[in-house]
Amino acid sequence: MLDMGKIKKLSQFLKVMSYVGTAKNYKEYLSYAQAGEDRVLKFLFLSMGIKNISYLEIGTNNPIDINNTYLFYLGGSRGVCVEPNPTLISKIKKIRPGDVCLNLGISPDNKEGELDFYIFDQSDSEKGLSTFSKKEAEHVQNTTHIKIEKVIKIPVTPISTVLTKYFPEKA
Repeated sequence: MLDMGKIKKLSQFLKVMSYVGTAKNYKEYLSYAQAGEDRVLKFLFLSMGIKNISYLEIGTNNPIDINNTYLFYLGGSRGVCVEPNPTLISKIKKIRPGDVCLNLGISPDNKEGELDFYIFDQSDSEKGLSTFSKKEAEHVQNTTHIKIEKVIKIPVTPISTVLTKYFPEKA
């Protein structure tokens, strides 16, 4: 049985997408973040008259998709991307050469050192589930088809160290 309400909503959605896709300024509607957070922040910054945006993104993961800072990068902003996964950091550096890319983690106890980093197998193709949390890694492994591929040591540093070095005027 056809649900006319759902058909009407789908029709309205398709009209909006058609407009967005054919508008001359369609890029103004794009969001790279998971739920449009980048668009909300861009609106807030513009309404406050903030034009020079710099960012610190902790856990960058994919440098484009589901990313809170890529929209700003495209607009000329630059910042620091922190990503502990060595496989992902090379992708970030390639796609976002204007950003500082740090292959490390942020220390939970404000100390320098190394922590175990759990990387999952190819079932997690984007490596987005990798984590410093043994408990979380084991939960994923025990409740999904995704398995821990390896555990590596990754350097960690306090967030204050990153802020002082890369954002000295704001630290």
